[in-house]
Amino acid sequence: MLTTIAPIGVWDRSLGKDANNLSTYAESSKQERKIARLRLLDAARNILARHDIKNSTGSNRHRTRYCHAVPAFNQDIYITLNSSEESSSAGISGMQTCGSICSCPVCATQKMTSYGNDIRKALTYAELHNLRPVMLTLTARHTRQMTLKYFKDAFKDAYNTFQRHRKFRDIKNTLNIKHSIISREITYGSNGWHYHMHILYFVPASSVRHAHNKTGEVISLTSLWLTSLELNGLDPTE
Repeated sequence: MLTTIAPIGVWDRSLGKDANNLSTYAESSKQERKIARLRLLDAARNILARHDIKNSTGSNRHRTRYCHAVPAFNQDIYITLNSSEESSSAGISGMQTCGSICSCPVCATQKMTSYGNDIRKALTYAELHNLRPVMLTLTARHTRQMTLKYFKDAFKDAYNTFQRHRKFRDIKNTLNIKHSIISREITYGSNGWHYHMHILYFVPASSVRHAHNKTGEVISLTSLWLTSLELNGLDPTE
């Protein structure tokens, strides 16, 4: 599938906006949203229990089954109340949390808020050091017959081939890439599970041009990614 690089100047504005939205989501959400997420968590626990889903090693019950359901280790449970003239809220502290971004609607929100804060800090750092963010998206064709494990493993092997290739290292040196943030995402659609990656590179402003789909770097990266897919058993059709 296509390898795309977003234009410089567009992503730094939109990324900053998205990062700020994520970082303030928890503070701006209403009590009803918190209740809705807890109800979703209860539904998730019931599904995990009904099918007896284990952890990644298959030895223990899935951690989300215990999230906000049992006391944390050596912790007492307290009911907290935060009241003011403008708003009030109540909660329970001392409960065990799972930290799962894929299975838990409560922990996922907290994780995304944390990630938003991290990205906002990175963008602030980049601006202070005259670095520009460049977004690289890597995807691959897949079918409903492919299991998530098969597609994910093949995709990760393709990415390892991609980043270890001499051509990629040359482009990395040419652009003088200083830092990067990698986001791995999984969605589900008409063709089944879709595992893909978004990579945010921070490049000195002096060494980068406005990116578009016809620059030499984009053409080279696209060709290299399609080759990496083919070498690892995935469809290299652009």
